[in-house]
Amino acid sequence: MTLSTVREVRFQRWNASGKAVDLPGRAVAFAERMDDSAMLLAYVAAPAMVARAIGAMVRGSNEFRVSVAGFGVSKCSEDGYRVSIARLPGYSTASVLIVAADEQLLLGPVDEALWRYLMSSRISTPMLRAWLPQIRGELDRWSKIGGTNGFGYEVNVAKFESAEVDVIVSKLIKQRRVFV
Repeated sequence: MTLSTVREVRFQRWNASGKAVDLPGRAVAFAERMDDSAMLLAYVAAPAMVARAIGAMVRGSNEFRVSVAGFGVSKCSEDGYRVSIARLPGYSTASVLIVAADEQLLLGPVDEALWRYLMSSRISTPMLRAWLPQIRGELDRWSKIGGTNGFGYEVNVAKFESAEVDVIVSKLIKQRRVFV
């Protein structure tokens, strides 16, 4: 993860009386889905009290919005989020890692993340690691790996199901582009 980019971020929601609650921080990584601007990942540093409030806001509901300098306003993922907060020892600052609970997220370098996804229980197709370049090539050719807008960490989205991988692997074997 490259930490050279730091941007202002604001988490906002409205309380029962209609007043805006605004929680500021600094994002060192952020990603949103390209097609609907749903936030997929945010790694934020903030004062410890603010960090806990951000965590509570994100865990509590999908009724909040996020604005990141240079990206505008992102909406919430319908799947909810996993949140982790860690206080930095000796400082009054904490880090908040927010990751969408979307099972199709590919977090990290795309080849490694794609291999983890292909080996997960969601994909039933047997395959060898050596086939990954050909499988990825087919997935890329059919736009089945979606990119994201963001900075600081590589995030992609798998836009395929197990049956599609079955078809790709069968095709590659029939064309003798992969071998058992």
